Amino acid sequence: MNEKISKRFENDVYYLKPMVKIELPNELETVENTPQRMGLESLTRKRIRALNKAAEEALKEATPLFIAGH
Repeated sequence: MNEKISKRFENDVYYLKPMVKIELPNELETVENTPQRMGLESLTRKRIRALNKAAEEALKEATPLFIAGH
């Protein structure tokens, strides 16, 4: 695996890099804002971090398919 692709596998690379960070869709704005208004912003951050972690895991599994088809 080349270096460029392996960098994509770093922990929290999606969550910590604004250019690739996945946010909740606008349709879920109420779901995101309600805990924040109640002082539970950490729940929102955990949800977004989990979403980004799932994307990282999907990338790890899908990358060999793209490399093999290259």
